[in-house]
Order: sequence, then C-alpha cells, then structure tokens
Amino acid sequence: LVFGLSLASGVCASRSCYSEDQVSMYLFCSLTDIPPVPNDTVKLFLSFNFIRQVTVTSFPLLEQLLLLELGAQFVRPVTIGKGAFRNLPNLRILDLGGNKILQLDLDAFVGLPSLTVLRLFHNYLGDSILEERYFQDLRSLEELDLSANEITKLHPHPLFYNLTALKSVNLKFNKISNFCQTNLTSFQGKHFLYFNLGSNNLYKTKDVAWASCPNPFKDITFSSLDLSENGWSTERVQYLFTAIKGTQISSLIFCTHIMGSGFGFDNLKNPDISTFAGLGRSNLNFFDISHGYIFSLNSLIFQSLSNLESLNLSKNKINQIQRQAFFGLGNLKTLNLSSNLLGELYDYTFEGLHGVMHIYLQQNHIGMIGYKSFRQLVNLKIIDLRDNAIKRLPSFPHLTSAFLGDNKLTSVADRAITATYLELERNWLSNL
Repeated sequence: LVFGLSLASGVCASRSCYSEDQVSMYLFCSLTDIPPVPNDTVKLFLSFNFIRQVTVTSFPLLEQLLLLELGAQFVRPVTIGKGAFRNLPNLRILDLGGNKILQLDLDAFVGLPSLTVLRLFHNYLGDSILEERYFQDLRSLEELDLSANEITKLHPHPLFYNLTALKSVNLKFNKISNFCQTNLTSFQGKHFLYFNLGSNNLYKTKDVAWASCPNPFKDITFSSLDLSENGWSTERVQYLFTAIKGTQISSLIFCTHIMGSGFGFDNLKNPDISTFAGLGRSNLNFFDISHGYIFSLNSLIFQSLSNLESLNLSKNKINQIQRQAFFGLGNLKTLNLSSNLLGELYDYTFEGLHGVMHIYLQQNHIGMIGYKSFRQLVNLKIIDLRDNAIKRLPSFPHLTSAFLGDNKLTSVADRAITATYLELERNWLSNL
C-alpha cells in the first residue's frame, strides 16, 4: 500500500512537465533551456523556470504554435535575442510578463507577423520600449501590455502609425508624470477599445503648464479610457478635462481620486459646475468617479454630460446632494451611490433623472426618505436600499426588484409596494 501511494504521488508530480493533446506544460520544471516538444504543439507553457536566454536557435520550427508563455523566470536578467521567435511564424499570443528584468534585442520580435497579443508587464522596461523600433514587424498586434514597468514618458516611435490593428494598450503602474509633454502623434487616427494610464504620476504636471497644455489625445478615440489612481485633485481634474476637450470617450474610469472635501475639510474643493465641463463634447456614456472624497454633489455638476447612461459615485464621502445636482442627466440609466454618508433623501434629490432604471444606495446611513423621492422616476426598475437605517418607506413606482434588507422597518402596511422581487430580510418586522 505504501509503495502504491508513493507511485501515485510520483505520477501526479510529473504531470506538471508533459506534452499531451497539442499542449506542452512545463511550469515549475527547473528548466534552463527550451525543452524539445512535439512539432504539432499549439500551446506551450514555460513560465516559472530558470531560462536565462532565448536565441534564434532556441526553438525548432513549430508552425502550429499559437500561444507561448515564457514569463516569471527565476533568473534575471532574461535576455531575448535577435529573431528569437522566428521559428514560430503563426504565434498569436506571447507572454513574457513578470520576468522582473527583461533585456530585448531591437529585433527580438522580428518574424512574428501573426502576433496579436504581446504581454511585457513587470519587466523593468524603460522609455526605450516605446521610443525604439521593437515592434516594427508586429503588423497584426492588437493588444500590448506594458503595465508595471519603469516608463516615465509617452513618446511612441513613429512605427506605431503602421500598427493599424492595435486596439488595447495597458500602461498602468508606470511612472509617467508630465501629462502636458506627452506626444502621442503616432497614435493619431486610432480607436482604442482599451487604454489604461492608471496608477501613474500624472498629477505631477505643474499648474502653470496646464494653461498651454495641448491635447495629447488629439485625433484619438476611446471606447474605454482609464485614468484612475493618478492623484487628481478637483482643480487638476478641471485642467485635465479642459485640455482633452472634444476627445471622444465612451467609458471613462476615474476612480480612486482625491477630489472633494471629505468629512470636515472645508478648505478642500468639491466638484462644481465647471469641473466636468470639458467633457461636454466627449459623448461620454459611462463615468466612474468612485473611491474618492466627494462630500457634496453641487448643483448642475453633471449638466454637460447629457449622453451619460451610467454614473458610479460609490465609496466617496457624499453626505449632501444639492438641488438640481443631477440636472442634465435625462439619459442616465444607472446611478450608483452605494457606500457613502447619505443620511436623508429629499423629494428633490433625484430631480432630472427621468430615464433612470437602476439606483444603488446600499451601505449609507439613510434614515429619512421624502415621500416623493422616487415617485417621479417612472422608469425605475431596481432600487437597492440595503444596510441603511430606514424605518418608514417612501412611495415607489412599479419595480422589478426592491432590495430593502438590513434596515429598521417595523411595518410595510402603510405603503403599497409593487415589485416582482421584494427583499426584506434582517429588518424589525413584527407582523406581516
């Protein structure tokens, strides 16, 4: 029996280093070189080994190989030589991420005309990765991940003009600082499905520079643009949006900011009528400004964003919603105000939200709700008021779902609620 168990454990261990059904799996195999694999291999996994160098002779001709993972080697630096992947002519996905220190020959990616996804995250790569001709041969490239590197400025090489398939660029967790000195001329004419500049140092742009700041996104359009975690204050947010005025952006991620006064800091500014005005011609549909310090939603703050369909304000410090705060948002469908400091909802709180269908207000401190707060929202279908301190319900329109759990309701007899799904758990109800 002991022998049988030992044999079984040996078989299981060996399963981390094998080739089967056109998949070659060599993770954590203590390899120092590329192992021999079948000629019909389609997927090859070589991460978590000790492979220090890849040259033009490292791979045999593998015409069916579509995916290669060669990241997170336990040695550094990892050196990729000239034409290292030339024998993989049909490769679609190349993952070299997490090698900590990656040294690339300028012609490392020559011979990869079919490559669509290139992952180079967390490799200690500097400005030259964008400024030199590393990607000149990658005419099919759609997705480029350069996150968590040491890039300090954006001056992409003119070769990017020719990368007409490029749709996704991830530059998160770099050290890009001076936004106004960014030069994205070689990106002009492109439409990006995803462009991430989050968690950089864009806030370091000096105030005096904003007055003459050219639009770095000129003639570039975005489905999703992520500028989160960049230390944006209310004043600098206004400068930024003025600089990029007219840039077409469908979805803007701006979470984890420092806009707002927070609780008890009157010397810090909450967003006002001017803060987001620069986005007025961007045709914005989705706006995420969650995880911040906004204390008061001032009047007309969103009036320029008439095309907005989804607004995420969760996890701020919102305690006050002024009259006409949502004026101009007639097309809004989803409003998220969860995890704030709201204590009361007045009859005027949601004025202007004629088309809203979903409102999320869970995890606030709401105790009092005006009788007509929701009554005029004729398109409202889902309301989430869980985890508040509500003792008496307002009047609701016809709903699909009403989430009212974790409150202080003792009765619902005085309010007629019409809903397909009604959730009332963990209240103080004594008689149903």
